[in-house]
Amino acid sequence: MPLVLVFLVVLCIGLLVTFNTGQVVGRKVEVTNAADAAAYSIAVEQARARNLAAYLNRGRVANEVAIAQMVSLNSWLTMVHSSSYHFEKFMDVVTALLSWVPGLNAVLAAIDRAMKVLNQALKAFRKTFIPGVNGAIFTLDQVLDNPYSIAARTALSTPASGANILAMARKVVEDNAPGARVTAAGVGVLGANALAASRQLELYNPGQSARNTGGERYRNVVMASRDTFTRARDGTAFGVFHNRGGTDLVDYDRWSGVDTFHFRLPLPFPLGTETFALGWGGTQAVDRRQPPFFPGIDQGRGWLSPYENRRHAAYNGTTRSSISGRFIEGNPAGQEMGFQRRQAYFDGYRTGLTARYHDVKDEFSRTPEGDKAGPVYTVEVGLGIDRVRTSSTLGIGAGRMELRDQARGDEVRAMASAQVYFNRPHEYARFRRSVWGRNDDKFEMGNMFSPYWQARLVETPLADRSILAVAP
Repeated sequence: MPLVLVFLVVLCIGLLVTFNTGQVVGRKVEVTNAADAAAYSIAVEQARARNLAAYLNRGRVANEVAIAQMVSLNSWLTMVHSSSYHFEKFMDVVTALLSWVPGLNAVLAAIDRAMKVLNQALKAFRKTFIPGVNGAIFTLDQVLDNPYSIAARTALSTPASGANILAMARKVVEDNAPGARVTAAGVGVLGANALAASRQLELYNPGQSARNTGGERYRNVVMASRDTFTRARDGTAFGVFHNRGGTDLVDYDRWSGVDTFHFRLPLPFPLGTETFALGWGGTQAVDRRQPPFFPGIDQGRGWLSPYENRRHAAYNGTTRSSISGRFIEGNPAGQEMGFQRRQAYFDGYRTGLTARYHDVKDEFSRTPEGDKAGPVYTVEVGLGIDRVRTSSTLGIGAGRMELRDQARGDEVRAMASAQVYFNRPHEYARFRRSVWGRNDDKFEMGNMFSPYWQARLVETPLADRSILAVAP
């Protein structure tokens, strides 16, 4: 009987220990899952905030490209109208000189009438097109760009991020582990994480100065995003008729485009080639001013592309030294066709790239791995030991059978960390790569113009772990 009684006592204590251990481990797993869920949810929310800012910044880039396209189209239309008008005047002279030739006079007269109809149609169209485009440019620049810029900055602002981080952490923890909370030390660490994340971003203010870092970064993205028609308008007919044109973002708040159409007459050696200007046109999107067209971007040196590591000639090679270039500077809209010089300027373009924007600092997000791939957020969750259904909490056992619960700070705690990182994949199949990934097999560093920010759980950084380990 004594042996049985001793055995029963040991058995009961063992059962209580096993029961308590199971209860504590179960709640510990629940708290750990809550910490994982909270950290990952914060990272996902912050990745979405960065992606939202990237979409908004890219929306601004798309607006700029649309403005550039409208400037290019008006410049090209002016050149076409100018060419047809001059050809019509040329046909008037030819018709007068050759009207005595039987049969030819009727053909020349028909061509002359067709050119008159074409010029009248172009004139009527341009009269309507110019104010319509000016209104569209004003809408893109003033109605859309400013709200885009404000929304992007708000999504990445430190106060907004800090408030969202803490609110999300508390909600996710409560949903996954009722009764648990983010510890006081955990709140401090999350605040430090939010500040560290904001230090990985730079708020650039392009302004309207001639040259600055923020303006150059944004202008490089916009210039690289231009379509083929905006970049370079080239053509040749019969080997002697040539057109050339291009549109550049000369300043941070001025799009400028020029187009020329000329005839090149080959002459015997060593005379070379004689060039005759047939048509020209120029258009600018500006802010209530009429600056000259030349020399063009970077004082005529052109645009130095950091992506291709090459320099593109200003206006696709059109210069003021050419005959057409001199005509553009003095008569960009076509005064002989009934248009004033001011109609070559769309004055609804008043903001341009001058609005502030965030981008990633150069030393961060160079690779999708490591501690500098993006910000890390650490969450520590605590659950009072009195909320664990152990024998002590349930009132089972007394005297020598009592098993007292002990924990640091009287809490069951767990920590977890998640990281926001940038990765634009390039290993997809051809079609998927053309839609989602890069198609040039190059690595793209983290930035605020491409929405490829993602989230993942990572090992808690030593700095965060050390702070939480010594906190009471």
